[in-house]
Amino acid sequence: MDFYRLLLAIPLTVLPTSVWAQTQETVPYKSAVNYGITTCLPQIKQLTEFVLKNEAHGSHDISHSVSPDQRMFSSFIVKSYSDMNTHISFVVSPDQSGKCSGEYNETSIWHQACTVLREEMFYDFKYYGSVTSTSFALESQDGNLNLYLTPQSGGSSCLVTRREVLYFN
Repeated sequence: MDFYRLLLAIPLTVLPTSVWAQTQETVPYKSAVNYGITTCLPQIKQLTEFVLKNEAHGSHDISHSVSPDQRMFSSFIVKSYSDMNTHISFVVSPDQSGKCSGEYNETSIWHQACTVLREEMFYDFKYYGSVTSTSFALESQDGNLNLYLTPQSGGSSCLVTRREVLYFN
Protein backbone atom coordinates (compact mmCIF):
# COMPACT_ATOMS: atom_id res chain seq x y z
CA MET A 1 0.00 0.00 0.00
CA ASP A 2 1.28 3.47 -0.88
CA PHE A 3 0.52 5.00 2.50
CA TYR A 4 2.39 2.28 4.40
CA ARG A 5 5.58 2.99 2.45
CA LEU A 6 5.33 6.75 2.97
CA LEU A 7 4.61 6.47 6.66
CA LEU A 8 7.86 4.62 7.13
CA ALA A 9 9.88 6.82 4.76
CA ILE A 10 13.14 8.42 5.80
CA PRO A 11 12.53 11.60 7.85
CA LEU A 12 12.70 14.88 5.91
CA THR A 13 15.79 16.06 7.73
CA VAL A 14 17.97 13.44 6.04
CA LEU A 15 16.57 13.35 2.50
CA PRO A 16 18.90 14.46 -0.29
CA THR A 17 18.02 17.72 -2.00
CA SER A 18 17.84 16.01 -5.41
CA VAL A 19 14.42 14.62 -4.42
CA TRP A 20 12.92 18.13 -4.39
CA ALA A 21 13.80 18.89 -8.01
CA GLN A 22 11.74 15.94 -9.24
CA THR A 23 8.36 17.18 -7.97
CA GLN A 24 5.74 19.69 -9.08
CA GLU A 25 4.46 22.74 -7.21
CA THR A 26 1.93 21.84 -4.54
CA VAL A 27 -1.34 23.62 -3.76
CA PRO A 28 -0.07 24.92 -0.36
CA TYR A 29 3.12 26.24 -1.98
CA LYS A 30 1.10 28.09 -4.61
CA SER A 31 -1.06 29.58 -1.82
CA ALA A 32 2.05 30.73 0.06
CA VAL A 33 3.30 32.45 -3.10
CA ASN A 34 -0.10 34.14 -3.54
CA TYR A 35 -0.03 35.33 0.08
CA GLY A 36 3.31 37.05 -0.61
CA ILE A 37 5.45 34.86 1.62
CA THR A 38 9.16 34.97 0.78
CA THR A 39 11.06 34.38 4.04
CA CYS A 40 10.16 30.70 4.51
CA LEU A 41 8.95 29.99 0.97
CA PRO A 42 11.78 27.53 0.14
CA GLN A 43 11.01 25.60 3.34
CA ILE A 44 7.28 25.52 2.55
CA LYS A 45 8.11 24.18 -0.89
CA GLN A 46 10.52 21.58 0.51
CA LEU A 47 8.11 20.41 3.20
CA THR A 48 5.04 20.17 0.97
CA GLU A 49 6.92 18.33 -1.77
CA PHE A 50 8.27 15.83 0.76
CA VAL A 51 4.94 15.25 2.48
CA LEU A 52 2.77 15.16 -0.65
CA LYS A 53 5.07 13.24 -3.01
CA ASN A 54 3.01 14.30 -6.06
CA GLU A 55 -0.10 12.59 -4.67
CA ALA A 56 -3.51 14.12 -5.39
CA HIS A 57 -4.44 16.61 -2.69
CA GLY A 58 -6.49 19.63 -1.75
CA SER A 59 -5.78 22.14 0.98
CA HIS A 60 -7.14 24.95 3.12
CA ASP A 61 -4.29 27.40 3.67
CA ILE A 62 -4.12 30.28 6.13
CA SER A 63 -1.65 33.11 6.51
CA HIS A 64 -1.68 36.42 8.35
CA SER A 65 -3.47 39.05 6.25
CA VAL A 66 -1.26 42.01 7.24
CA SER A 67 2.20 40.46 7.77
CA PRO A 68 2.21 37.12 5.93
CA ASP A 69 5.97 37.07 5.54
CA GLN A 70 6.60 37.55 9.27
CA ARG A 71 3.99 35.11 10.61
CA MET A 72 3.11 31.44 10.56
CA PHE A 73 1.79 29.79 7.38
CA SER A 74 -0.67 26.97 8.13
CA SER A 75 -2.07 24.35 5.80
CA PHE A 76 -4.68 21.62 6.29
CA ILE A 77 -4.43 19.06 3.50
CA VAL A 78 -6.47 16.07 2.43
CA LYS A 79 -4.12 13.71 0.61
CA SER A 80 -5.43 10.92 -1.60
CA TYR A 81 -3.58 7.61 -1.77
CA SER A 82 -4.70 4.67 -3.90
CA ASP A 83 -6.08 2.94 -0.81
CA MET A 84 -7.11 5.77 1.60
CA ASN A 85 -7.18 9.49 2.32
CA THR A 86 -5.22 11.14 5.10
CA HIS A 87 -5.34 14.49 6.86
CA ILE A 88 -2.14 16.49 7.03
CA SER A 89 -1.66 19.62 9.07
CA PHE A 90 1.52 21.60 8.83
CA VAL A 91 2.91 24.96 9.83
CA VAL A 92 6.07 26.79 8.80
CA SER A 93 7.14 30.03 10.37
CA PRO A 94 10.14 32.31 10.74
CA ASP A 95 11.57 32.05 14.25
CA GLN A 96 13.62 34.31 16.50
CA SER A 97 16.88 32.85 15.22
CA GLY A 98 16.12 34.31 11.77
CA LYS A 99 15.59 30.83 10.37
CA CYS A 100 12.41 28.86 9.71
CA SER A 101 10.81 26.12 11.79
CA GLY A 102 8.01 23.78 10.90
CA GLU A 103 5.94 20.81 11.93
CA TYR A 104 3.67 18.42 10.13
CA ASN A 105 1.21 15.79 11.32
CA GLU A 106 -0.35 13.19 9.04
CA THR A 107 -3.32 11.28 10.44
CA SER A 108 -5.16 8.24 9.13
CA ILE A 109 -7.33 5.34 10.21
CA TRP A 110 -5.81 1.91 9.68
CA HIS A 111 -8.14 -1.08 9.69
CA GLN A 112 -5.85 -3.13 11.91
CA ALA A 113 -5.39 -3.19 15.66
CA CYS A 114 -2.71 -0.84 17.01
CA THR A 115 -0.85 -3.78 18.54
CA VAL A 116 -0.69 -5.50 15.14
CA LEU A 117 0.58 -2.31 13.47
CA ARG A 118 3.15 -1.92 16.24
CA GLU A 119 4.56 -5.39 15.61
CA GLU A 120 4.21 -5.63 11.81
CA MET A 121 4.62 -2.10 10.45
CA PHE A 122 6.39 -0.06 13.12
CA TYR A 123 8.81 -2.63 14.56
CA ASP A 124 11.76 -0.28 13.85
CA PHE A 125 10.30 2.36 16.17
CA LYS A 126 11.00 2.29 19.90
CA TYR A 127 8.29 2.69 22.50
CA TYR A 128 8.34 6.29 23.74
CA GLY A 129 5.55 6.16 26.32
CA SER A 130 1.85 6.40 27.03
CA VAL A 131 -0.07 9.50 26.03
CA THR A 132 -3.31 8.34 27.71
CA SER A 133 -4.44 5.03 29.17
CA THR A 134 -5.13 3.73 25.63
CA SER A 135 -2.84 5.80 23.37
CA PHE A 136 0.91 5.43 23.07
CA ALA A 137 3.80 7.06 21.25
CA LEU A 138 6.60 5.50 19.23
CA GLU A 139 9.84 7.18 18.20
CA SER A 140 12.20 6.55 15.29
CA GLN A 141 15.66 5.33 16.19
CA ASP A 142 17.16 8.79 15.48
CA GLY A 143 14.41 10.56 17.46
CA ASN A 144 13.32 12.76 14.53
CA LEU A 145 9.94 11.16 13.92
CA ASN A 146 7.09 10.19 16.26
CA LEU A 147 4.05 8.01 15.72
CA TYR A 148 0.96 8.14 17.94
CA LEU A 149 -1.41 5.16 17.99
CA THR A 150 -4.92 5.22 19.44
CA PRO A 151 -7.32 2.26 19.21
CA GLN A 152 -10.66 2.88 17.47
CA SER A 153 -13.84 0.83 16.93
CA GLY A 154 -13.32 -1.35 19.98
CA GLY A 155 -9.69 -1.96 19.06
CA SER A 156 -10.21 -3.32 15.54
CA SER A 157 -8.87 -0.11 13.92
CA CYS A 158 -6.11 2.31 14.84
CA LEU A 159 -5.87 6.08 14.55
CA VAL A 160 -2.24 6.79 13.57
CA THR A 161 -0.57 10.19 13.48
CA ARG A 162 2.91 10.72 12.09
CA ARG A 163 4.63 13.82 13.52
CA GLU A 164 7.90 15.50 12.67
CA VAL A 165 9.25 18.83 13.96
CA LEU A 166 11.78 20.55 11.70
CA TYR A 167 14.36 23.24 12.33
CA PHE A 168 15.53 24.39 8.91
CA ASN A 169 19.08 25.69 8.44
